[in-house]
Amino acid sequence: MNGDGRQGLSLNPRVNRAQPSLRPRALYFDVMNYRPENLQFAEEFLDLVRLPNPDAIDRKNHGDCQVLFAPLGYPVDESRIASLPALRVVVSNTTGVPHVDEDLVAQRGISLISLQDDLEFLERITPVAELTIGLIVTCSRLVPLAHQDVMNGNWNRFRWGSPRMLSRSSLGIVGMGRLGLMVSRIATSMGMTVRHYDPKVPGGEQNILDLARNSDVLSVHASLNESSRCMINKAVFQSMPEQSVFVNTARGELVDELALINALETGHLRAAAVDVILNEPEPGGSCASSRLVQFASTRRNLIITPHIGGSTFDAWSETQFRVLERTRRLIEGW
Repeated sequence: MNGDGRQGLSLNPRVNRAQPSLRPRALYFDVMNYRPENLQFAEEFLDLVRLPNPDAIDRKNHGDCQVLFAPLGYPVDESRIASLPALRVVVSNTTGVPHVDEDLVAQRGISLISLQDDLEFLERITPVAELTIGLIVTCSRLVPLAHQDVMNGNWNRFRWGSPRMLSRSSLGIVGMGRLGLMVSRIATSMGMTVRHYDPKVPGGEQNILDLARNSDVLSVHASLNESSRCMINKAVFQSMPEQSVFVNTARGELVDELALINALETGHLRAAAVDVILNEPEPGGSCASSRLVQFASTRRNLIITPHIGGSTFDAWSETQFRVLERTRRLIEGW
């Protein structure tokens, strides 16, 4: 493997460096922040049209584009597809595609290239699991509060004792897919007792409330769909033990945010950390209206990070290149 994660790159000379007129026209958006080396690779087999974001698409100038890159936060829906009558491929370097109407794309015969089913490749993409474990440690030890206390000039370890070692704590995982399994392996190596709830995976708790009752830490890794929306609700938080910890690095819509705020406000939860919020703005947008952000601005037992789970340079480079390579192979078959 090369240093940027590319294995044995060999471009087909039929596509490599082709004249623009022979390359499919593709819409790429600067909000996606593809690595320079990946944009250079894309330009070898695509005639890239670069726009700030998908809101700048218009049928008159872009109706002949056959490839659409799809950043999170910008729906690929009936309206978007109608503006691109020549569209043949949608590309998203994400493990989930909540921003793409998959049924509509399939009905129109449009190919969807993402990472959601690329399980073998994703086994070596680990930053979300790593962040989850980091947030668990940060919450259980109240690191932000201890840091702020030191910044206020105090030096007293006895104010920041944790109820128990993580090695003597139980971790409940909601959603035992790829990421749930990664977090489980790391947590088990730390000595934690791990349980899970996932209707698709045998051996777990019968229902999510049973899992919550037995979890000093509850971590969410479920997929978002209509049945899972707000699955982490008031009943779940009330079932968790006093002074437990909650972490969500999956999707904000999985959690009833008011119930989370109440559990933190009453002290039932020791702390919580989320890498996702409800109705996330596009990159560079404002999150000031978020109820969780407003709560966290005055309370330090809630940590919020801006969806940085996959944000390491090597992960960005490899996942971007992966969907580009698959797009190139698809185009070669046209």
